Amino acid sequence: MFIRIIPFSKEKDLNIILQLLFLLFFLFFTPLITFSADDPAPKTHNTSQNFYEKGRDFVSKGNWVNAIKSFRHAIQQDQQDHKAYNMLGYSLRQSGKISEAIRAYDRALDLKANYEEALEYRAIAYAKLGKKEKAMQDYKKLLSIKSSFADGLKEKIYRHLQR
Repeated sequence: MFIRIIPFSKEKDLNIILQLLFLLFFLFFTPLITFSADDPAPKTHNTSQNFYEKGRDFVSKGNWVNAIKSFRHAIQQDQQDHKAYNMLGYSLRQSGKISEAIRAYDRALDLKANYEEALEYRAIAYAKLGKKEKAMQDYKKLLSIKSSFADGLKEKIYRHLQR
């Protein structure tokens, strides 16, 4: 048996290697792309979550009007979404609608009693309204559940009360 070795130039070798890599890429990744694009399975992100995420994006930009709209849409889609109520409250508070913000925090806390973020935010909202006792109740609640959200909250409350 005779084996013949055919010499290739470096340029041809590189070209063949690139073609093989392309072929491997095409064979392995094309089915993934094709099946994921046409997959009839329900998506993991529901509409309410999409509105919530959009709202968070608006919050990060300080766009309170659109954040409020997005969180309200999220709540319309899922009235049990305590996080959407909390962030609605936050956005309302940032836009100066303190009483509405407190109602949103109340609803978040109705859905999840020891929701730490809502307790902290509601305490600040109460302080902005000059309601020291109510603000301190939320602060004490955070202390009782040993929440890290209590750290520095007392100072924030007093700072808002002095304004």
